[in-house]
Amino acid sequence: MQSDLLTVADIAALLDLPLRDIWRLRRESLFPIPIRDDDGHDRWERQQIDQWARSRGHKPAARYRLEDLRTAAKPCPYLGIQFLSNFAVLTWDTDYGRVCLVYPFQESHFHRETLSKLLPHAFSIVLVSLNDLIEFEPSRPENSNYVDADDLRRTLGRPIPYWPISLRIPSVMRRWDPDESAVLEHPKDEIDESIVLELANEYPHDHPVGTVLRYIVRRRRHQGFLWAESDIEDWEQSSSVTIAARPIPAPAPPAEPTGRDNEIAWAEIFSREDDLASRCAKEAYGWVKGRLQPFSTVTQIYQSGNVAAEWIASLEACSWRAEFARLGASRGDALFHDPATGLPAYRPDRDNRYFAALPHQLPGESPLQSLILDGDAWIRTRDGKLYLAPGGEGINATWGYGGTGPSYLANLIYRLLENIRISAFDAIDDRTETPQGLLDLMRMKHENGTVLDRRDLESATRSKV
Repeated sequence: MQSDLLTVADIAALLDLPLRDIWRLRRESLFPIPIRDDDGHDRWERQQIDQWARSRGHKPAARYRLEDLRTAAKPCPYLGIQFLSNFAVLTWDTDYGRVCLVYPFQESHFHRETLSKLLPHAFSIVLVSLNDLIEFEPSRPENSNYVDADDLRRTLGRPIPYWPISLRIPSVMRRWDPDESAVLEHPKDEIDESIVLELANEYPHDHPVGTVLRYIVRRRRHQGFLWAESDIEDWEQSSSVTIAARPIPAPAPPAEPTGRDNEIAWAEIFSREDDLASRCAKEAYGWVKGRLQPFSTVTQIYQSGNVAAEWIASLEACSWRAEFARLGASRGDALFHDPATGLPAYRPDRDNRYFAALPHQLPGESPLQSLILDGDAWIRTRDGKLYLAPGGEGINATWGYGGTGPSYLANLIYRLLENIRISAFDAIDDRTETPQGLLDLMRMKHENGTVLDRRDLESATRSKV
């Protein structure tokens, strides 16, 4: 065999292209005509391949990149859109093969291997992320590189389309045409508006339930519009990018309902027993400030401690209300009511754990008698009543390390010693006056069952160490 002639495998290695791409390129009329070697096999001269590669824009002996390819003489044909797994895929037929632009429906880590298996026919796959274009080949998904929008435009012969994450909606993306202007649409809902508005419409227009729920819908629409506009902002600065979809403008909502209106609205919604109110409680709560709701933090309680057992024994069984949906319960769970705070708790079916809403503030006027650290932080008042320590907006009282939980607990106790009726949000919003001795005490590791009485806490408050 003549040693200076190249095989198909040699050409693939020389151009750093997958072997099957070389077999596909062989079928093109401009691919060099092979020479038969002494054994009757097709071979090519190196000079033939070098000249052909240069004419095609390939750089021999270099890894393939879109930037290496020649500029398209005219806009490449758009082959349409398909939806695979959690991606939308737009495909163009270039001189080199199919280039697939992949748009994830959620901005998260993507799996190149998964995409390579879904798109084995592609010449190149380009992931269109929130901030970047990332290219890789199906046959070598482990190798990727960032692509400049200008290079991708040269390859396609037209600007590349960009969809904001919140407008990557299949029905919207199907309506797009490369030769038409941007599609106008509302961003995808973070909440199911139909549920929220259906409940709102059951009340008079000026009732707090209607006022609060309609405000939530308007606020969500406006926020969705702002998010989509922000997503578009950087991309539309490039002449190599065309914005494929834009959000329909949504005006800012009127003034936020008062705290009193929110209090009335959520007390009414949470007290209802029907499925509509339960679904609304789950849909809408994330769009309401935690301090405007009856509760905003949930804790898990295990039956392992004496204090937890005392609290569990005080619970009263009750029937379903919408507040349990907000808590995360199902109708088949064991449902309870804490008579001391009026808040819900539940035990999942076939589970030893209890889930309970933390109070925003403690009821009654009896002063703090002791802090009990037993799985959770508990407050015992002088009249003997037991409460879970207040918490709010995802923050609860913890101890034994240097983070937010112990810092919050120290400030909470400092304020409860002065006024048992203070709100969790007083301790969350301002921690500047927390005594260092009390902070150090809460950062210490304490065994479950530790009781710190009022004298211990007041002593730590006065300590300078």
